[in-house]
Amino acid sequence: MRSFVFVVGVVVGVLCGPSLHAETAMPPLGGEWLEELSDEKGKAGFAAIPLGSTGKRPLVVALHAAMDHPGMACAEWRGMFGPEAFIVCPYGEKVNAKAYAWGDPKRLRASIERVLAAAEARYPQRIDRSGAVWASYSQSGMLSAHALALPGMGFRYAALFEGVPRDLAPLRAAFQHAGIRRALFASQQRGWTWKHRAAAEALAPAIEAKHILVGDGTWGHFIRGETIERMRQALPWLTAGDPVWAAGP
Repeated sequence: MRSFVFVVGVVVGVLCGPSLHAETAMPPLGGEWLEELSDEKGKAGFAAIPLGSTGKRPLVVALHAAMDHPGMACAEWRGMFGPEAFIVCPYGEKVNAKAYAWGDPKRLRASIERVLAAAEARYPQRIDRSGAVWASYSQSGMLSAHALALPGMGFRYAALFEGVPRDLAPLRAAFQHAGIRRALFASQQRGWTWKHRAAAEALAPAIEAKHILVGDGTWGHFIRGETIERMRQALPWLTAGDPVWAAGP
């Protein structure tokens, strides 16, 4: 079990500092940086709020692993992307009182649509979908080829950590269908390196992609403080040159 308190401690350290993103003037966002979102059906997911922002922010859709929680996913990816992005994190299918997992890719898509609708209703004119990032961890990344091939899935970038589809054959077509232009595949276990490297190679030449090994290959499958720092260093490459992400992740 990962330590939520530790992850939050890492995240708080990157929440401070002035914003450099070009904005239209709106009141600065205040309140708590992590918020649970609900709709008429109940709980939809979590959002990591870009506190202090006064305009639209680029979108990250962060998907948790199996036996995981969307609040944890928002904390981890907030640590990786920093304070500029508006991060939404949908609930998967409930396994027990504290853990969720993913099954049907269509339900995954519906969960994304639901949490986005809740976020945009709660924060109108604060989310810029045009440079959206798909950010997945473990099981959600394994479902990426099937999920991104579904109608209505629109992303410009993808970051997959410790999880890619078993069958890489449909990956390029799915990413192209979703509009993805650049992808980062990150593995932390040395034994998974070949699969993640092969995923990056499978996208060429249509999509710019690369693989990175996080750490020395012995850090295991779980996100830790060092993982967040290494990913934070790597992610600016993903959105480089995009005016939506002009201030960087």
